[in-house]
Amino acid sequence: MSVRYPSGAVGQAGQMAGFGGPPRTTVISYESGPAPADPGPPQRPRMRLIKWKPLVRNTLRGFADVRLPNGLIVREIPVHETHGRRWAALPSKPQIDRDGQLRRVDGKIAYTPVLEWDSRELREGWYDRVVALVRQAHPDDLDGGSV
Repeated sequence: MSVRYPSGAVGQAGQMAGFGGPPRTTVISYESGPAPADPGPPQRPRMRLIKWKPLVRNTLRGFADVRLPNGLIVREIPVHETHGRRWAALPSKPQIDRDGQLRRVDGKIAYTPVLEWDSRELREGWYDRVVALVRQAHPDDLDGGSV
């Protein structure tokens, strides 16, 4: 079913509101027929593992690329493991000194965070989910133990 408003009524209201332009006809459509069956609550988008690149070096086990529920893709997430504990970190960038050289602290390259979570709970919840995604897709790459 459609409701058609006279072009003058809508156009004049728009012009009076300061929108200007020529008057137009506005059509509002309504669906007819039975209401669709209740599909239940909408499925919440989930974080997905897009790519996993294993690389074992010290505590590092590899790098993950994930797509967040809002569509943001975070690449090169380092995933670590030591003493039965696993975690993921947000990507960071190496610090550069005034001479353009890598800045080192105690012989190790210093890094600066690019992104960060505003609470410990968010950070730990996020890295638990990243580790779980990697373990689900590549269980042997993280020693097969529990998080």
